[in-house]
This record gives sequence, structure tokens and C-alpha cells, in this order.
Amino acid sequence: MPTAHEFDQAARAFERAADTAEALLRGTRDRLGPEVLRGGSLTLITTLTIDTAERMGAQLTIDCRAHATTCRERAKACRLYAAQLADHRRAEQDWSRTVNLAANAPELGLTIPPRPRPPRRPHSWIEI
Repeated sequence: MPTAHEFDQAARAFERAADTAEALLRGTRDRLGPEVLRGGSLTLITTLTIDTAERMGAQLTIDCRAHATTCRERAKACRLYAAQLADHRRAEQDWSRTVNLAANAPELGLTIPPRPRPPRRPHSWIEI
């Protein structure tokens, strides 16, 4: 499963792909100079082909940007879970020290707190 870093890399790749698609689509019709054959069914075919390519390119751009957003959200979720795990590990170490101190120095009369509960993994795709 991807880590936060890998989700970040994927988001950047999707953004670059969207930018590239937009750049390729810019001015497509303007590139049809006088050397392009025109007339009859050829004009219709050329126009339909360009229209289809522009729609597909626009949809590709939308999809790539949506995937980039999803990847950024998943990277954020991975980082949040990693921070929660780090907090849990610190709490677990503090708890362990308290348990050891209570066991080795009963005269202090320390009360052992409940063991810290680990954070619940919010999604199956989170990898730390």
C-alpha cells in the first residue's frame, strides 16, 4: 500500500499529466492552417475528430485533477495516522515506566492508569 510520500508523488504526477493535457489542447483548432484539406465530408470528419479529442482531453484533465486531490487527501490521512501512532507510542512508554516504577517501588503507592489504547486505523489503504 502506498505511503504518504508515495501518495504525494502520485498527486504531483496526476497534476503534471493534467497540465500536459491542457497544454496539448490549447489552440488545437488554430493549428489547422491552410494546408489542412477542407471541404465535403473531410471537414465534418476533421471537426468531429477534433471535438472528440478536445472533450476526451478535457475529461482527462478533470479526472487527473480529481485523482490528484484524492492522493493528497490520502497522504494527509496517512500523516495524521502516523502522528497518532507516535503519540500512542509515547503514551505507551510513559505507561510502561509508571507500571515499572509501581512494581519496583510499591512504597510510593502509585496507581497504575489504564493502558493507552492504540489509534484505530481509519482506512485499510493507510500504510506508515
